[in-house]
Amino acid sequence: MKKSQKFQVKKSRYFRYPYIPEEEIQSRTRELDVERENLTQNEQLVTELENQKQGLETEKQQLARIWQQLDDQRVDYLNELYNVKLKLTAVEDSLKNIQLKISNCEDQHRLQNAQLEYLRGTCQELENDLAKKNDECESLHQRKEESAKELQQAEQLLTQLKQQERELANMNGISPKNNTEKSTLDSLTTRLRDTIGERRKLETEVKNTQSKIQDVQAKITAINGEFERHKQDLVINKAQKHVLLTNIQTIETNSIRHQRTMTKHQEAMNANRTTLIRKTNELQQKQNTVVLVKRKIQSLKQSIGEKENIEKAKLRVIANEENLLEASRENVQELTEEIAAKRDILESKNQQYVSNNAELSRITDNIHDLQEEKNTCEQEK
Repeated sequence: MKKSQKFQVKKSRYFRYPYIPEEEIQSRTRELDVERENLTQNEQLVTELENQKQGLETEKQQLARIWQQLDDQRVDYLNELYNVKLKLTAVEDSLKNIQLKISNCEDQHRLQNAQLEYLRGTCQELENDLAKKNDECESLHQRKEESAKELQQAEQLLTQLKQQERELANMNGISPKNNTEKSTLDSLTTRLRDTIGERRKLETEVKNTQSKIQDVQAKITAINGEFERHKQDLVINKAQKHVLLTNIQTIETNSIRHQRTMTKHQEAMNANRTTLIRKTNELQQKQNTVVLVKRKIQSLKQSIGEKENIEKAKLRVIANEENLLEASRENVQELTEEIAAKRDILESKNQQYVSNNAELSRITDNIHDLQEEKNTCEQEK
């Protein structure tokens, strides 16, 4: 009975060693669960970052399209401004030409008015001379008629005297008088003819002068019409210039506002680019983290598997030893020594396991550090 009790006590002491690896396995299992949770979280973050990156890339494309539209609108504003300025230059040139034409019309108007006043004065003088000639003709005509009457009376008297033939002396006295009246009548006739010629010449000059006056008046009327047309053209061109200047101001204002819009849009594009780069880097880091976590999980699984295999091997060894103890109770001391030796081997293996585990952790940390260094180098590139 005492021998059985002693054996049972030794058996209980022997079963203390397997509990240490079991705690390690549980610790590793808990660590594995933590890493799996960490992996799940990082994979979710990777998915979120990929979605954000895709959204930013879509936004980048949309911003690029809008930028192209804004740039096209900017070019349209520049072309429109250029065309309007060309029109303004043409209108200003037209204004200069019109003002020059108006100045020429004013000069022509003054010149023609001066010529008109001169012709009117000349015509008035000719009309005055013509009136005098008319008066002179009228006077000569009256004198001619009077002279003709006197000549007729003298001829009648001469006829009477010839018929009577009374006094020769009286006939001789009448004949010279008749000759005088004839000479006077001839002289008056000649003067009247000359005066009538001069009057006709004056009438011709008056008509010519009046015709010139009409021509000058027609020219003045034409100049006035041309002047009015030029004034209307001047008003129209000034209105066009005002409209074009207003259009230029409007286009320049719209262009400035459009440039502000483009500046804001450029800021949005820069912000999108910065955010996209940052999210891409974050995604790369999280993807690297996922890879490292997966490697660590794989390492933990392998470590746990190895420990479980070791534990199973230990259990098999213990079972075999128990069978041997059960079969060789009479050689308890030998079995005890053998068990002690096995315990030493087990302890050595445990120590080796701890050393291997530390080495594995060190290698894992080195891998992690090297991966971060690699990511840093890629980002610097």
